[in-house]
Amino acid sequence: MSIKAIVLDLAGVLLVWRKSSRVVGEASLIELHQIRHHPVRHDFEAGRIGEESLYSQLSSETNFSRDVLERVLNNAFQTSRVNEPVYDFAKAQKYGSGRRVICLSNTPHCYIGRLFKKLDIWNVFDRIYMSSLLGMAKPDQRVFRHLLNQENLRPEEVFSGR
Repeated sequence: MSIKAIVLDLAGVLLVWRKSSRVVGEASLIELHQIRHHPVRHDFEAGRIGEESLYSQLSSETNFSRDVLERVLNNAFQTSRVNEPVYDFAKAQKYGSGRRVICLSNTPHCYIGRLFKKLDIWNVFDRIYMSSLLGMAKPDQRVFRHLLNQENLRPEEVFSGR
């Protein structure tokens, strides 16, 4: 069985964030990690709640005000950059080996437009799946089954970089 498609995530794979004081601002790296992995983020990334609900719930369950949370998360977004070796790998797979390159990302709806404006990477993808548009987010197995069904692929035909 040969690999027919490469599935790449955005956050932490194709995009990386600079861990600087600008990203962190008023939160430590540990606190930033806790905010990023808070259970309410899953609902936000799956499109089940909006940005206001995210900030409201996070501020009620953490030591941060809504303004601080918004600043910290926006700073992280603003300092994102393309992981050039991964981008080069994706281009080589698409243009060199003829494999399909697919994006599967837990991206909240409110960030999608900003990402498309900020980055010039989208031409490498044959298809893009954003969690908030699907109504489900990783690691929910339904999102992977959906991708496989839509792309007419079997799990053993896919390499996933996440």
